[in-house]
Amino acid sequence: MNTLRVFFFQAAVAGLVAFVLAGTVFPATAARAQVGEGLEQQQANRESAKRESTDGAPGRSVVAGYYAWWMRDAWTEMDLGRYDRILFFTTRVDSSGFILTRNGWPEAWEDFRTAAASVGTRLVPTVAMMEPETILPVFSDSVRWQRLVQDITHMVAEAESPGLHLDVELFEPATDAAIAGFHAFLEALRAALPPGKEISAFAPSFDVSLMYELEAIAPHVDVFYVQGYDLHWLTGPTAGPVAPLDGWGGRSWKDIVARYRAAGISDDRIVMTVPYYGYEWPVAHTGYGAPTTGEGRILTWARVDSLRLPDLRLSVEARLDELAVLRDTVSGSPFYTRADSAGVYQGWFEDRESLSRKLEFIARERLGGVAVFLMGYDNGQFSPLLDAFRRMWAPGGHRDRENRTP
Repeated sequence: MNTLRVFFFQAAVAGLVAFVLAGTVFPATAARAQVGEGLEQQQANRESAKRESTDGAPGRSVVAGYYAWWMRDAWTEMDLGRYDRILFFTTRVDSSGFILTRNGWPEAWEDFRTAAASVGTRLVPTVAMMEPETILPVFSDSVRWQRLVQDITHMVAEAESPGLHLDVELFEPATDAAIAGFHAFLEALRAALPPGKEISAFAPSFDVSLMYELEAIAPHVDVFYVQGYDLHWLTGPTAGPVAPLDGWGGRSWKDIVARYRAAGISDDRIVMTVPYYGYEWPVAHTGYGAPTTGEGRILTWARVDSLRLPDLRLSVEARLDELAVLRDTVSGSPFYTRADSAGVYQGWFEDRESLSRKLEFIARERLGGVAVFLMGYDNGQFSPLLDAFRRMWAPGGHRDRENRTP
């Protein structure tokens, strides 16, 4: 089910090719100029939006975003002040427990870090482990996971980061040794980091591995970034909503949130992650839940600069130039169907309507906030939705008026 490994590999290769073709890794000079030009407006926007969502409101929402290294300098075109927290995606761990790949963090991202800090946005590194061949050896061996604790604490101190984000994704049963080691690792990491350093963590929608025993790991994690996507996945057996709000046999946002609440995770520690991408699958027929006849293709919502994603050129935006939007009334998710000489296809994704419903759900249920994956895959088209989400949390806003699901 860990289809994002495929996604990241394709995107990383695309980004690396673009860097080589451009003859540089991170164009800092142009970035500095653009930062200066838009800084004043970013600050004003941020202060206004965040003041509305927090002043006098019973609690606060978090707007977070994953920023992928292969998006290069796309951040210079964004209002970074729209986000409370940005997760630099990503650094990678090897099977020995070392952070082997940093993708330039932190030195090559100095301008990005400075720009985020100037508008009060917390930029933190992500430490990712996505292959069983890495996860199981590291957490089954105390020497290796202790080495990882040391590497993480050094990286956090080096960049004076306000915290870090852990993205450990295992979608197969873990060994008892790996489960115990993962829990011990989290406890040791919490003890090793200075007070005030926030630890957030990827949390699966449903835990196949049994590593994420919420009652055991909750004392060591401040915020859970809950997987609200890939309920139907790239290599899955059927096509369907990537992030259904309701329905679909108990595999929906409502069921996911119920699982976390049942485990005793407080609502303010649940941040739901929304996808700015979708999948197009070859299918046996055009009906709901159609069997797939092959691996899907990744769709970004918007057309993304080919220099950033030369190998991911398929977008929902381009498809909808020629196709009609259909909608599953149970999940609220949009999709389309198409056919060519090779067969029949379904594409499922998120749009303004479905994302608005999810943001309203987060506000109504008084959850901790929203995280978008990935920043820039919408070309800024969904930014007004995040601003509207802020206003829901203002006194008298949607969050105050509505009663949450019992």
